[in-house]
Amino acid sequence: MLKQLHIKDFALVDELTLTFEDGLCVITGETGAGKSILIGALEILLGAKAHPDLIRAQCEEAVVEGVFGLEGPPRESVHPAQSDGTIQLRRRLSREGRGRIQINGETRTLAQLEGLGRGLVGLYGQHEYMDLALPARQLAYLDDFAGLDEDARAVEDRRQAASRLYTELRDFDRLARTRAERIDLLTYQTGEIERGQVKPGEDEALEAEVRIMANSEKMASTLGEVEQALYSSDEAVVGKIGKSVQAVRPLTQIDPRLGSTADALASAQSLVQEAARDLSGYLSRLEFDPSRLEAAQQRLHDLDRLKKKYGGTLDRVLRTLEEGRAELEKLSTAAEDREEVARRFGQAWIEFVASCEDLLKRRHLGARKLAREIEAGCGAVGLAKAAFSVEVAAAWPETGGGKGRPSNSPARGSSRATHR
Repeated sequence: MLKQLHIKDFALVDELTLTFEDGLCVITGETGAGKSILIGALEILLGAKAHPDLIRAQCEEAVVEGVFGLEGPPRESVHPAQSDGTIQLRRRLSREGRGRIQINGETRTLAQLEGLGRGLVGLYGQHEYMDLALPARQLAYLDDFAGLDEDARAVEDRRQAASRLYTELRDFDRLARTRAERIDLLTYQTGEIERGQVKPGEDEALEAEVRIMANSEKMASTLGEVEQALYSSDEAVVGKIGKSVQAVRPLTQIDPRLGSTADALASAQSLVQEAARDLSGYLSRLEFDPSRLEAAQQRLHDLDRLKKKYGGTLDRVLRTLEEGRAELEKLSTAAEDREEVARRFGQAWIEFVASCEDLLKRRHLGARKLAREIEAGCGAVGLAKAAFSVEVAAAWPETGGGKGRPSNSPARGSSRATHR
């Protein structure tokens, strides 16, 4: 129960503290006295949406606090009571929009406050009784009375499972034509790439080859001149360095410090000879083949066309091929997959129907018991001759297939209470 409510700078209230004793407490007052403000403050304390307009004029913040005594743990709450058996709630509203919520002195979220509030207080308005006329509310009361809440949730779980499978089954049929078109497209794409016989890095190697062949005459002329200058001509560099080695080497007998110079010249001669041999070998392999150049350029053109269609690089082209093959394999088993979904749906629907029929029987029993107890209670209020009945009927989904096909509306049944 609510033991104390403290309000500060809320709406028109400067500061107010109300303490409630055990038993029935009634707050009375004329219209405009502020009764609705107290209810509004309590709703805010229990997690209702707050707005800066609720803060009293000329104030920067409002505070609502409450102390609740518990006989047992509140429903939907993981917050234990304090040692004195109470729970303290505090909510601060700020004009800046940043409020603060505390439960037993610890900062909490609005969702946690809402969950706790639902188990602490029940707020009822003057038209609350009108809910009794709603079949869904009547059914909830019946299930609660007969202890069938878990059974009803289990039936709803089976309905949802069957409905999901039915939706999946309809998607198979709805997408059958799209699936066939997708298979045709993937077959064409993978076939085109496979016919291209694409290899990783092939375009880069071809580009280098074309670049060399297109400039082979210029390269042969230039490199030939360099080879002549280094080795083959009468005035070649290698010969001059050799003569220099022969001239310097005897002088090391006079000054040993020239030994390093002679060694360096000999090393240079070896390096030049090696470079000349490399050039000679390269020139022997360098040739201009117009037919090979044309074939390489055509191959590059074909690869560029594939790259433009399938991702811009050969790696992406090959990835498209791999993904296409995998999707084709998956699509090719669609018929078998549909049969499996149909089998699972059939089994799920049978289980759902059976659980519905069992729940309906239990509700009939609960309805008769509820009617008897209500009639017995009527005598205590001077209605000894009153008669009360509860009728329960199944409400199967309206899909054109009777109770053989599901819909997205729960087939939980309906009830109607009558009295005279």
